[in-house]
Amino acid sequence: MKKEFRVIILGLFVLFVFIGAAFISLNKYMDMQTEKDVSEIAKVFLMEKATQETSRFNALMSIRNSQIISMEENLERIKDKAYTELVAGKLRDAAEFQKLANCSLVSDSGEMETLYGEEIVRLGDSDFLMESLRANGDVVITGGWSEKRQMIIYAVPIDLPMSNGEHSIGLLWCKPMSVFEELMNLDDERSQVDFYIIRRDTSYVIRSYEESYESVVTKYVHPEGMTSEEYMEKIRQTISNNGTLMVNTRYIDKERGENYRRSACIMPLENSNWYLLSVMPYGVLDDTISLMGQARTYGMFVALAIITVVLLSVFITYGVIMKRQMKRIEQSREEALAAKEEAINANKAKSDFLSNMSHDIRTPMNAIVGMTAIATEHIDDKDRVKDCLKKITLSGKQLLGLINDVLDMSKIESGKMTLNMDVLSLKETMETLCDIVRPQIKANEQHFDIFISNIIEEEVYSDSVRINQVMLNFLSNAMKYTPKGGYISVSMRQEESPKGDKYVRTFLSVKDSGMGTSEEFRQKLFTAFEREDRRRIHKTQGTGLGLAITKYIVDAMDGTISVESEVGMGSTFNIVIDFEKAEVKREEMKLPDWKILVVDDNEDICRTAAETLKELGTRPDICMNGKDAIEKVVEAEKNNDSYFAVLIDYKMEGLNGVETAKKIRENIGKQIPISIISAYDWSEIEEEAKDAYINGFVSKPLFKSTLYFELRKHMNGVSDTADTLADENEIDISGLRILLAEDNDLNAEIATMILEESDCVIERAEDGKIAADMFENSEADYYDMILMDLRMPNMNGIEATEKIRSMKRPDAETIKIIAMTADAFTEDIQRCLDAGMNAHLSKPIDIDQLKKTLNKFKNDKK
Repeated sequence: MKKEFRVIILGLFVLFVFIGAAFISLNKYMDMQTEKDVSEIAKVFLMEKATQETSRFNALMSIRNSQIISMEENLERIKDKAYTELVAGKLRDAAEFQKLANCSLVSDSGEMETLYGEEIVRLGDSDFLMESLRANGDVVITGGWSEKRQMIIYAVPIDLPMSNGEHSIGLLWCKPMSVFEELMNLDDERSQVDFYIIRRDTSYVIRSYEESYESVVTKYVHPEGMTSEEYMEKIRQTISNNGTLMVNTRYIDKERGENYRRSACIMPLENSNWYLLSVMPYGVLDDTISLMGQARTYGMFVALAIITVVLLSVFITYGVIMKRQMKRIEQSREEALAAKEEAINANKAKSDFLSNMSHDIRTPMNAIVGMTAIATEHIDDKDRVKDCLKKITLSGKQLLGLINDVLDMSKIESGKMTLNMDVLSLKETMETLCDIVRPQIKANEQHFDIFISNIIEEEVYSDSVRINQVMLNFLSNAMKYTPKGGYISVSMRQEESPKGDKYVRTFLSVKDSGMGTSEEFRQKLFTAFEREDRRRIHKTQGTGLGLAITKYIVDAMDGTISVESEVGMGSTFNIVIDFEKAEVKREEMKLPDWKILVVDDNEDICRTAAETLKELGTRPDICMNGKDAIEKVVEAEKNNDSYFAVLIDYKMEGLNGVETAKKIRENIGKQIPISIISAYDWSEIEEEAKDAYINGFVSKPLFKSTLYFELRKHMNGVSDTADTLADENEIDISGLRILLAEDNDLNAEIATMILEESDCVIERAEDGKIAADMFENSEADYYDMILMDLRMPNMNGIEATEKIRSMKRPDAETIKIIAMTADAFTEDIQRCLDAGMNAHLSKPIDIDQLKKTLNKFKNDKK
């Protein structure tokens, strides 16, 4: 028994030692693995942040390049460059406009002639500058100093006469370094990465109290796997090869008692002698690793204590101890595996988080490329190809929106965005907005309504394109951030303007029941490139530019924007603009003393509609539901005081508009007109309307002119039923003979296929000259319309249009010419209209918009 007892004791001791060693080894292994995974995550994160910062640098460089190229183009117009003062004057004007710190010419000998601003007293790297200019390459960037401050220098090769008789080899275009630093946002306190810019000799350009990065490395930095000298040699080789270097280091500052790990990345900045140095302290990651290690160690000791207690109980009985021992070992193994699985899942979650931080623009690009590949592989599968093409179209539109936002921001930054003021119909603008958003709202299964009240003036002076852009931006955001079943509304009202009788103050509002936004983010809502917490919007794409552009447009119109929002409770964007009234001759809108019934479950719509009908001269009556409406109509019929017409909202609680109309017809017959009011499309209720003998369709918003023309058509009796409305909404462009002026074969093929499918006859001209000749050589009224591209060889679209309009033939002034071009800025549209075109369609072509435009002109011609 003693021998067996000794064997048991020895076995228990060996087992205890083995388990303790296993726990310690597992703990050390998990520490090493966690540290390794966190280090890899940190490298990926740092590389992504560094790439984003270099992209920001390249974007700034692109903006400056466009400014310098514009200046060079202006100088090219001066034919005789011997007039030094004229050249210098042009440069001074450009420098003053761009608010430069310095503008200088530099000769091959290094002589600099200051034309504007503070004199440059020292260059950061004169050898690099001179070599780049002599090479006559692209615009390059370097640094320099005046007596007052440090400057960033954009140098471009250019041959211009100098006052000392020499000719320049380059132009120095200098901005304060503080402006560049602010735009780069290198010292963003919210960022987890510190950014520095260094030269090839590792001296700092900005953001350091040290002379150079080499001095920092010598004093404090201890690279992993190499000495400081080897690290510096590797940096020099990287710079020499214009490459990228990523290294893990340990930063040790004995005086401050600091000792922590960091990752450093050195990446070249394009067209400069500068490098971006990105440094990320591990900080929170090290603390996380430490806490995880402490938790595992504590768990190990607890587990060992439990095992010890279990092993000591062996003295009670041999059988019990063996059972308990096996049970505890099994439990311990499962706990260890669970802890390891938990650590793996945590690391995977961190990796997923970092990978999802890629810029939003990659998403639509990936979709386009991927869906194209899938469609190619399944070319015979019609349904699969159709689905791929649908997704490619959506992604393309999303990508186009991102590009348009970036282009608009570029124009804003360069000060080139302008407003083209012309007569604007608020009624047509709001109706167009409704037409645009209805399909997407229907697809999103959202509810939409529009409210109009107290409209003093429907015709005003404004930039119609920019007003549409502002409202569509708010509406698209509302649709993106509002869930299925959510509510979106637009409202507009007016009041007298404090600017005087010639103006009217207009209040526009877009409200939604979406996710809302926090108070903190509302403070930076209109800042470029800012977006709300990505955990809340990770499935919603965008650049963060739309609201910044919108704010700029409203500010340019001397308007104001305010935001009301709460997380989870939706948002309301309010705009106030004082529009100048347009002096437009219009028909006096007065109706007989008709008794009109308005039915809508929204009290505001009923009230404002009644006020508008009173202004028209009628006697309006209102009720809030279909049941009361039926009773009112029947009662009025019994009392020989019948309503002249009934206007019923389609979407109502209980009986909807069509059901209410059916009940009215059952009780009193067809003798009075009934019109449906709706913010939705006629096609959605067409079939129901036919059964109810609906006589009209009033599309919200309910402007005064909308109600006037709807009721006036019943002046001579009840009009036909819904079949007439269906005909009015039908698009038919068949039989049109169209002259297509397009030099690009692919674009011509696309337009031709689209229009020929609608039974149009297409004749193509490869450039503007051919188009003008084809029109001139044709019989009068041979062509119904002309689709005109702008950028074409031999003769562009503007020139071709002007030539056609000047021809001595009867249809030269009347034929509809429609611009169909990728030149889509406001000034491009105005340029087309000034040349004599009738409309402008931007590429890529919206097929529905193209057909609607052609149908409109076809009906106008009739």
